[in-house]
Amino acid sequence: MTFPLMDSPSKVFASPTNFPHALWTIRPVALSEDWPRLTDVFQKAYDGMEAYGCRTRQELKRYLKWLYRRCPQGFFGVFDPNGRLRAWAAVDDRWWNEEGERVGAIHEIVVDPDVQGLGIGTALMKFVMTWLATRGVRRLELWVGVTNGKARRFYERLGFRPEGPAQGLWLRMTRPAPTPAE
Repeated sequence: MTFPLMDSPSKVFASPTNFPHALWTIRPVALSEDWPRLTDVFQKAYDGMEAYGCRTRQELKRYLKWLYRRCPQGFFGVFDPNGRLRAWAAVDDRWWNEEGERVGAIHEIVVDPDVQGLGIGTALMKFVMTWLATRGVRRLELWVGVTNGKARRFYERLGFRPEGPAQGLWLRMTRPAPTPAE
């Protein structure tokens, strides 16, 4: 099953070139099939931010398996018209925050640097936020690197706000789950 990025893709994608955005899809990721691209996109996106990413392939493998075991139905990818994975997200609708509240956790959103700035990350975030809301969560939570200003601004544009002080390298950001009107 595939999902169009948006009803009106031109509202999401902004590119100086004739970007074939209408043919891109968001669909569930199959860890067994999509494994090589998941790891490639992750390592490429975290290049230069090693403090936040996994340092070795083995560490990354363990991390991805942990994410997948937590919520296999919460792995989504953005695929280009050739079927190549260009971005992915791992979310969890059964996460409990520090206050003991069930929240929708956005564990990862990773966009291939070659296609950043085209609206792919925004479309994927809106998709997973809506998916989490349909699963009954009322609050969304993610953790972002304290020095990752680009990601923080991205999340703030989507309505996330810092919650509490930073904890080591990480800052928790939250927002209410989207309503059907969003």
